[in-house]
Amino acid sequence: TETEKAMKIFAMGRNKMGTTSLHPARETLGFRSLHDWRRCSEIAEFAFEGRRHPLLDEYDAFLDGKLHQAYRPLAQWYPKAAFILTKRDKKAWIMSRINHVLFNRASGESTWREISTRYWSKQWDEHYRQVDEFFYGTDRCLRIDVCGGEGWKRLCPFLEKAVPSKPFPMANGTREKFE
Repeated sequence: TETEKAMKIFAMGRNKMGTTSLHPARETLGFRSLHDWRRCSEIAEFAFEGRRHPLLDEYDAFLDGKLHQAYRPLAQWYPKAAFILTKRDKKAWIMSRINHVLFNRASGESTWREISTRYWSKQWDEHYRQVDEFFYGTDRCLRIDVCGGEGWKRLCPFLEKAVPSKPFPMANGTREKFE
């Protein structure tokens, strides 16, 4: 059985859904947050193999990479963990992914070789369906639309934290403040 020293928080949103804003928000609330694509993907790969990555002991909150796919073993290992499913309007998300791919291609740092809006749309639908089914009837998963303006007023009660006096951080977006 897992004896948790600190609350664990796992973000399950896909890229371009407010994860860059969620990272500093969790740090503001006092959590040690890891937002690193490669390291979180490594944590997910370990989880898929049934092994716990040592970084799980070093941080309280995790987001990025393939971590959004590893919620099943993480939920089993950490029965008191909180899961945050960032959401976003599907069309806006697809446009943001297209822009991200084009920017990366222009800068020579492309991680996606092709743009496939049909495939991405299917991924989006399937991910939300699976997460909703897995967490159905529990209070362990918060859906939050950071890109749409949801911030402290949704996040803080879920994490049992007081709402900070400073604005919710907004990164990679056009709006600078919310709530």
